Amino acid sequence: MGGERVESMGRQAGALATNTRDIASMSNVVPFLRRTPAPAVVVTDVVAVADDLFALLEQLEIVSARAAAMGRPAREVERTVQNLLDAVTAVERALDCIGEGDEAGQA
Repeated sequence: MGGERVESMGRQAGALATNTRDIASMSNVVPFLRRTPAPAVVVTDVVAVADDLFALLEQLEIVSARAAAMGRPAREVERTVQNLLDAVTAVERALDCIGEGDEAGQA
């Protein structure tokens, strides 16, 4: 009886190993593994962000001037330029927030 039991356990272990391999190859099975913690997010330098925003502001102003001069119907030009000016305002507000954040940190 002991030999049959060992043989049965061997078959079960083999079946378990096969099932584990099958599970690993299935695309819809999500393994529950404890992963290492994600590295801390690197804080972006405020000066670099401000520089990018100033460059974006300059580009938006250039595109706005080009859009105003395009030979399209007046209504289309007005709406395009207005949307670009709204974008300029949004970028200016972002720059103001960066400036306010710097001042708030010093107070």
